Amino acid sequence: MVIGQLQHWLHINDIPVTLFKAFDWKSRLSKDLYKNKDFRNPSDRLDKEYSLAAAEAALGVEFKTDHEADAGCLAYIARKMTYA
Repeated sequence: MVIGQLQHWLHINDIPVTLFKAFDWKSRLSKDLYKNKDFRNPSDRLDKEYSLAAAEAALGVEFKTDHEADAGCLAYIARKMTYA
């Protein structure tokens, strides 16, 4: 419900929104980190362990939870998209 309300508010204020599935943005992030920071996924999946390691590689910050790490990774991707 919160996401729907936020999408509606953004839409009526002409602010574009892009939704990503976790697999899509984590795959994109993984490719970017490998290419630009020689990052290797410590897991064989795009799971919590991946999220924590990717956030540290991308931002140089250790997060306590994978949810915080995912938020940091999304911010990293958004910044790269803005200045790409």
